[in-house]
Amino acid sequence: MTLVLVYFPSFGEGGLASSWTGVCDVIPDWNSVLGRVLGIQGLAVGHGFKLSPDVGRILAQEALERFSTGRLLSGK
Repeated sequence: MTLVLVYFPSFGEGGLASSWTGVCDVIPDWNSVLGRVLGIQGLAVGHGFKLSPDVGRILAQEALERFSTGRLLSGK
């Protein structure tokens, strides 16, 4: 018996409601790929947006860079 079933015995009666499968690309260091596309201003792409710590760090860096360089966004 697994440890989960020791603490939650009713889990042993559960079934699979649904599932899905797919291919997930990774790079050698198994970290997300997320960032700007060089040569195309304002375009960022990524794989791994579900990895919120990386997304938060990169968005914070982008915001701080805008303030430190004086390149604030303005509406048209």
